[in-house]
Amino acid sequence: MLKISKIRNIGHYFNEREPEFLEKKPAAQTQPKGTIIEVPFAEKDRAKSLGAKWNSEIKKWYIPEGIEKEKFSEWMEDFRVLNPPIYLASSSTNCWKCSQKTPVFCLAYRASKKSDGYVTFVSFLGYVPNDLHHIFKEKAPTYYLAYTKQSDSSYYVNHCKCGAKLGDFFLHEEPDGPFCIMSKEELNQITLSDLNIKNAIEIK
Repeated sequence: MLKISKIRNIGHYFNEREPEFLEKKPAAQTQPKGTIIEVPFAEKDRAKSLGAKWNSEIKKWYIPEGIEKEKFSEWMEDFRVLNPPIYLASSSTNCWKCSQKTPVFCLAYRASKKSDGYVTFVSFLGYVPNDLHHIFKEKAPTYYLAYTKQSDSSYYVNHCKCGAKLGDFFLHEEPDGPFCIMSKEELNQITLSDLNIKNAIEIK
């Protein structure tokens, strides 16, 4: 029996297959080695004095590896924990700029062991552990951290080969978006690949 869950950006039917990826394109941006934090402009000097670093490429402050995270706790409030199994969801859409069919990706997980076929898609993903970041680079090279003017923030954004950014608002929240499911036919366009993550992870 088909199951659809309406947990924020739509939870979805469980379907595990190997995705078919288009030609890989190297990611133009990389996640800094550390933990990304949200620091208001007025507090940047204090964060810097504690050891935070600024990444101008993605316009984010981060805690370098080897520095205690506790003293940055006030800027880490939005983190949440995901428990395995955790999946890479893949689908496709037509690029708004060049009209070509383009692969799109997002992180997906089951909210609980009792959720059976229910899967939740994650949108506006701003931070993942470095191990997961490297998995994205290998399996979803057009899905990487980038700044968007529309959101005025940096998050994992899908990109077309032509260079256009395919924002999460359209992909997850618009009726025509590939991760906004309205019918069984649309569900069948989504592929889930188990990332074989064994332990809980923190995302933002």
